[in-house]
Parts: sequence; structure tokens; C-alpha cells
Amino acid sequence: MDRTARLVALATLLIITIVFGLVRQDGSTTGICGLLGFTHMTTSWIFNILLFYFMTTIALHTIHELANLRKQHPPIMMFHVAFTIILIVAVF
Repeated sequence: MDRTARLVALATLLIITIVFGLVRQDGSTTGICGLLGFTHMTTSWIFNILLFYFMTTIALHTIHELANLRKQHPPIMMFHVAFTIILIVAVF
């Protein structure tokens, strides 16, 4: 995965998380927010697909860094490994 894909994944997840925080999570299906699933974000297909995309891009980048261990800086690699583990544990 290239840098652009990771930045797009991060930006879209950031935007959807802001929407998650601003929209009332009452589970109603009325209005545009309810029809798109924004009123129950933890089960919303939009949120889950974007979260899966973000986790996949970070995990693939971490695997790439581990494969090229001699070329990368160890602190950056360790950060990505720790971030991937924390993100996967937090989601599941």
C-alpha cells in the first residue's frame, strides 16, 4: 500500500468518526442520518467497511516494514507494529 492509500483511509475514518460523535446514537431509522445508518454507527456498514479498510492498510504497511527490516528505521517500525496490535485489540 502506498502513502496515498493510507492517508485516504485515515482521512475517511477521521471524518466518519467525527460524524459518529456528532450524530445522536439512538438507533432510529428516520431521516437521512437514520437511513444511512449514522444513528447506529457501531453496526453501520459504512463505518465497518472504512474501519476494515484502515486496519488493512495499516496491517499491510506493517508487514511491508517487517519484510524490509534493514531498510526501515526501528522506531517507526515498532510504532506501526504497536499501533496495529492496539487497533486490532481495541476493535475486537
